[in-house]
Amino acid sequence: LVMEGESLFNDGIAVALFATFTTLNSTVGLDPTVSFFQTITNGIFGAVIVGLGVSFLLFQIFKTTKQKHVEILVSLAAVTTSYVLSEHLGVSGPTAAVVVGIFFATNMHKLHEDNETYYSNFYVFWKVIDKILNGILYVLIGFSVLFLHQMSGFLLIFISAIGLALLARVISIILPVYFFSRDASIKLENYKGERQRKDQVAMAKLLTWGGLKGGICIALALGTAHQFTPVQYNYIVTSTYAVVAFSTLVQGLTIQKLYARVEKDLC
Repeated sequence: LVMEGESLFNDGIAVALFATFTTLNSTVGLDPTVSFFQTITNGIFGAVIVGLGVSFLLFQIFKTTKQKHVEILVSLAAVTTSYVLSEHLGVSGPTAAVVVGIFFATNMHKLHEDNETYYSNFYVFWKVIDKILNGILYVLIGFSVLFLHQMSGFLLIFISAIGLALLARVISIILPVYFFSRDASIKLENYKGERQRKDQVAMAKLLTWGGLKGGICIALALGTAHQFTPVQYNYIVTSTYAVVAFSTLVQGLTIQKLYARVEKDLC
């Protein structure tokens, strides 16, 4: 729940940030810094409020019914309502939908924490929906590739995009790793020197190599066609494909080996 919720929330925030920066790109006559913080405040925090509000109201129905199909319908209604309402209010629909998912998952566990199989059918339904939507997304992505023009320096684009993506990942986790890569059972005053350095390096390796990119990145890249010239658009999509392909085929298939090596180094 924690890992999947964190991953989904990251995706929702990424979509909101993407929308923010694309809005800034087309904004004329406004201070970019002011516009950025206004958009972030309204888009993300507004989405969180919408998601929590819709979740709280519909969960009152959810927790009073014992019928499985009603539970599923209520969860569908919560997600769609929060998304549509967010779009109407001009806040981030994906972020609101993620907040709904986290709210429902957390409170469902509290209702039946002594019976882990109670919501098995509920989760199976949402897993099937997830697989279907991901499958559709990747099929559409595959069709889109056919329309990309041949580009010069193809290999250079791939290598530079992958390198920059990994570098950006390292930079983004420096502070979290420094402050939070500590075993909770170890007191802070006793956590210094070589042990601290080893833990931080291990965590940095895992979080960097484990930062996998998926279909949402390509979907967002494909949505920039109207904002850039054809040449710029092709560079963006090609670079994004490179990062996602490397992330899936190389990082995803080797993360277990990296984990085993890191675990061995810590012992």
